[in-house]
Amino acid sequence: MPDAHAYLSASSSSRWLACTRAPGLESKFPNTSSEFAREGTVAHSLGEITARYFLNQLSEVDYENERDELCRSDDGKKFFNQEMQEHAVGYAELIKGKVETLKETCEDTFAELEVRVNFSEWVPEGFGTCDCAIIADDLLEIIDLKYGKGHRVPAENNSQMMLYALGALNAYGALYDIKTVKMTIYQPRLSGVSSSFAICVDDLYKWENEVVKPIAQLAYAGMLDFAPS
Repeated sequence: MPDAHAYLSASSSSRWLACTRAPGLESKFPNTSSEFAREGTVAHSLGEITARYFLNQLSEVDYENERDELCRSDDGKKFFNQEMQEHAVGYAELIKGKVETLKETCEDTFAELEVRVNFSEWVPEGFGTCDCAIIADDLLEIIDLKYGKGHRVPAENNSQMMLYALGALNAYGALYDIKTVKMTIYQPRLSGVSSSFAICVDDLYKWENEVVKPIAQLAYAGMLDFAPS
């Protein structure tokens, strides 16, 4: 998984959309990684290689080799366990199931994992990586794996997912006539497993232009007042 983080990241967008001074204040503190974040990184890496295997993008031998290499890493030794393996398989099965269902009506359906997306047209220097993007005719679905179990993360009007969706549209929109974007959050350690939210492309662009773009410009410049929430 990429180590770089944008100043106005998608993952922190719920903060800077509410408080434009937040990024500047946060930048004054050391960028440290918590135990939960490190565990999540291992889970995402395992989920990615497992999904590649289920999508026939990795052979069984390559899958086992990459999984074993991950398990031998310092964080892999600490955090990998049977529960994580089972959730990685569940994540892979979710993606494979969606692709197979969509292929019933669109043979050209495909999925890409760890997709680097760019939404800098709306958010200065804005970029990120979405866990999975599925394209099927006029539909784009992005899937985000959340391994945490502290609180449920809903997909509905989720600014992080909507920014990822915009970046994915930049990546694929010139090649496909995408009309609907679906966003799914897979959070297997909480009951309910996943939540989804769909929005038409026109409404997504309206939100980006009328809400995100003006606020992002102010946040990037460090303007306006603090707005704690």
